[in-house]
Amino acid sequence: MDVPLVVTDFDGTLFEQDMGHVLCDRFAGPAWREINGRLYTGELDLPEAQRQMWGLMEVSLEELVATALEAGRMRRGGDALFRAAADGRCELVVASGGFDFYVQALLGDRVGVLSALYCNHLSVLDNRPTPEFPHSDLRCGRCAICKAQVVARHRGTSGRRVIFCGDGFSDCCVAGACEAPTPEPVPELYVIEGRSLHEHCIEHALPCELLTDFQQVVRALE
Repeated sequence: MDVPLVVTDFDGTLFEQDMGHVLCDRFAGPAWREINGRLYTGELDLPEAQRQMWGLMEVSLEELVATALEAGRMRRGGDALFRAAADGRCELVVASGGFDFYVQALLGDRVGVLSALYCNHLSVLDNRPTPEFPHSDLRCGRCAICKAQVVARHRGTSGRRVIFCGDGFSDCCVAGACEAPTPEPVPELYVIEGRSLHEHCIEHALPCELLTDFQQVVRALE
C-alpha cells in the first residue's frame, strides 16, 4: 500500500508567517491591503490580486530574499515532518499560492525531500516585480494553484490516506470551496485556528484538527 500523502500549504502553515503579507507590508505600502480585501470578497481572483499588490513595489530581488530569510520561521515540528518524508513514512508535497524565490530560499536543502513543490514565479526587472503563474493546468476560478487539484494529482489510488495542512483562502478549495472537483473523500484536515480554512470547516461541519505543531501530523502517521 502507498505511504500516506501529506500536502501542506506554505504561507501561514508550514511557515508561521504569510511571507507575501510580510513583504507587501514592507515594500508595497498600505494600498495592498485594500486589494487583498477585494480578493476575499470575490471581486478579484488570486492571480489578479497578486499582480496588483506586487505591482505597487519598487524593490530588488535581493532585498526581497533577504527580508524573507530574516523574517521566516518554520512552524514547530516542521523538521520532524521532513524527516518523516526522508525516512519514507510519507510522501510530502508543498503547494503554495506564494512565490518560488522565498519558498525555495526558506526551505533550502529540504526541497530535495519533497515529492513535488508547486508555487508561482516572480521575476524582477529594474526593481519592478512581476508575478508569473506557470501552473495553468492547476488553476481554478479562485487560485493560480488549486490545492484540490494538487491533492487529486498526487492521491493515486482511492484508498490512499491523505492529510492536508492549511490555513487560508486558497486552502479552502480542498474542502469544496471552488468549482474544481473536491477530493473524495475529503483529506484529513489540519488547520490553523481562526483562519479561513478553519472557519470554512466550522461553517460546513467538516471535521478538522487544530494544527500548532507538525509533530501532531508525524504522530498521526505512526
